[in-house]
Amino acid sequence: MSSAVPFIPGDSPPQPGPFSRYLPPLPQGIAKAWLAEHLSPEARHEGWVLDPFGASPSLVLEAAQAGCRVLVTANNPVARFLIEMAANPPAKADFLAALAELSTSSRGEERMEQHIRSLYNTECAVCGATVMAEAFFWERQAPAPYARQYQCTSCNAKGEFPATNQDAARAQQFTTVGLHRARALERVAPPNDPDRIHAEEALSVYLPRSVYALFTLINKMDGLRLPPARRRALEALLLRACDLATTMWQVPTARERPRQLTIPPRFRENNLWLSLESGIDAWASLSSSLPLTIYPEAPPDSGGICLFEGRLRDLCDQIRTDKEISLPIKAVLTALPRPNQAFWTLSALWAGWLWGREAAAPFKGVLRRRRYDWNWHTAGLFSAFSSLAGLLPPDVPILGLIGEAETGFLTAALVGADMAGLNLTGLALRSGTELAQLHWQTARQDRQDRQETISRDEADRLLRQAAANAIEQFLKIFGAPAGYLLMYTAGLEGIVQSGVLRRRALQPPKTAPELPSEESLIQEEVEASPPDQFSYVQNAIRDVISFRGGYLRYGATDSPETGFWWLRSPEGSAPPLPDQVEKFLVTRLVRQGKCRFFELSRALLREFAGLRTPPVELIQVCLESYAAQSPTDPDEWELRPQEIPAARRQDLEMVTRQLVQLAELLEYTTEGKFPLKWLDAHGNTQYWFYPIASAVIGDLILGKSLPSPSPGERSIIVLPGSRANLVAYKLRHDSRLRQLCATREAGSPDAEQRHGWRFVKYRQVRSLLESPLLRREKFDDLLNLDPLTYAAPQMRLF
Repeated sequence: MSSAVPFIPGDSPPQPGPFSRYLPPLPQGIAKAWLAEHLSPEARHEGWVLDPFGASPSLVLEAAQAGCRVLVTANNPVARFLIEMAANPPAKADFLAALAELSTSSRGEERMEQHIRSLYNTECAVCGATVMAEAFFWERQAPAPYARQYQCTSCNAKGEFPATNQDAARAQQFTTVGLHRARALERVAPPNDPDRIHAEEALSVYLPRSVYALFTLINKMDGLRLPPARRRALEALLLRACDLATTMWQVPTARERPRQLTIPPRFRENNLWLSLESGIDAWASLSSSLPLTIYPEAPPDSGGICLFEGRLRDLCDQIRTDKEISLPIKAVLTALPRPNQAFWTLSALWAGWLWGREAAAPFKGVLRRRRYDWNWHTAGLFSAFSSLAGLLPPDVPILGLIGEAETGFLTAALVGADMAGLNLTGLALRSGTELAQLHWQTARQDRQDRQETISRDEADRLLRQAAANAIEQFLKIFGAPAGYLLMYTAGLEGIVQSGVLRRRALQPPKTAPELPSEESLIQEEVEASPPDQFSYVQNAIRDVISFRGGYLRYGATDSPETGFWWLRSPEGSAPPLPDQVEKFLVTRLVRQGKCRFFELSRALLREFAGLRTPPVELIQVCLESYAAQSPTDPDEWELRPQEIPAARRQDLEMVTRQLVQLAELLEYTTEGKFPLKWLDAHGNTQYWFYPIASAVIGDLILGKSLPSPSPGERSIIVLPGSRANLVAYKLRHDSRLRQLCATREAGSPDAEQRHGWRFVKYRQVRSLLESPLLRREKFDDLLNLDPLTYAAPQMRLF
């Protein structure tokens, strides 16, 4: 496998803003941290950073703010506009002035603002006054809205109310034919254009009233004489209104990320004038000011953004034909694009509407494709990575970020890059964040030199062997059952590192309908296409992970991607990852006494890298178990006085004495210390007690740390109350341990089963000594009076 690389957590959540639901959800700070490690100040001054996809404006912005000259290729005109706005947005005064000019312009005998507002008039259900609705609510394919939302200025009634017949009549005034709809289509594809039918299909996600309102506004903008800054500000407001005008705003509101151009069962029709007004604050929240140029003009050496209007392949063609162009690219930093038929199709519409048919033309081809699968995406990424490999010198570092990691996306990225000749140097994936970080490097030699010819059957065998070996190695160092995504990614990384995908394969012999000739039996030497390799890899890993692959599976449902997998033969495996993390964290806290969260988190990420990256929740629960947060600095944590090793040793001695006293009260004799055994009058051991000061329970419960494991139904771990939440966390996330313990999740099917390891807190032992109900026959019930419960910590994202 490739060397495990530390996960880069970032330092703040993904930046909200216009169109964020279509953009990769990437934390801030990743680019800055990665560039600091891979590019010296001299390299930043002399060279360039390339973003071959331009899918994340915030990533481009961050790289430029780090002092780099960033060259971005962006074929999508809307994506280019978002990058321009991120780099240098108009001042708020320009937005206000632009909207004011639009507002006071005339539409017949009315002011434009008055006319657009009147499109959303309704009557107050309380006082009957005419009010402007903030939104109407529709059911898919219904002829009229079923509800409206407003705030009445006359009687202060506000909220959602049933729609009226008058609301239906107003909505039906607008039809799916007319000048405004024709204008919307004409700006993208004229009547004789073969893409006309596809533009009509895309337009179906707009209600007729929204089309009328949008093109009344867009037509008026075209007639206004605005200074460039105000024109750009008004374009930004209208672009956001184009998005808010679609029927793709689900009711009830959901934090969704639309990928297909589909109308939800219930949706919201937004008031477009209010959308323009709210857009001022949405856009004005962007406060950058960076140099931005259009290729081939370069930004200053101190940093900035250079936009190339086209695909990476087009940039490579220009560089090859123009020998005077010199682009010393020192690093590649990019968010890998996820197929998004909704955003790409709408971008083609919006570009034509706001900037004309010529602006949409290079991107208009997306209108023809209704669905994108991962095979198609593999081919697309392979093409882009091949152009990248041909453009760059050897040993250029590349970081590809996937903000919504799933098996198909990861497979498309890693297969496409490997077949294009990029060398995978590591990957990191953090559970619970859906963020994957892929590290590549351009190759030192042409990949054709390393290809060998093997049979298709041999290639399939090697794929499965590489995946199986990598998964087994991962599970042994992970030490605990792993979810499907981690298992799959481990196998995928193993396949890529094996080099099998770069070998030519011999297809099976061809046979003729008649008697075969000598020529017809000759095997054909071919190189599998990227989509073929995607399918081969996916099937190979799925077969390996299946039950036949030799794994135990916990918590499975009918879906093949649910549950957790573990080795049937776990000999030689490490302790469970949460126990490893706890030990590392406590050692550091004891040595330093206090620490800052970010420093501790980064130390943990360096120690547990790659696919072993610990979840944020685990780090937080561990910290809260041992340390207290500073009241003056929320980023600083200090080891509690009672957690000092000397204090905990005293606690262990005390609780051991108390357990001996309890045994005497219940007429048991005791033997040993760890475990402390309780024996009856016949010398038979009735209970095994394990006093501990930590929450490191994995090897103990699994019987790996004892020469002769005790029976689980009579084994009791005694621990500080401050460890209870950490133990509960570990049981929730490790199905093996949970099955071996009596503690069950409330409401689970086996909640009433009480056979297995139990947990008793120090304070409970003290309480039992003082209990007037203490009897042998009641002892088991008394042990269960203070069960473990899990309380999720107040999560910090980084």
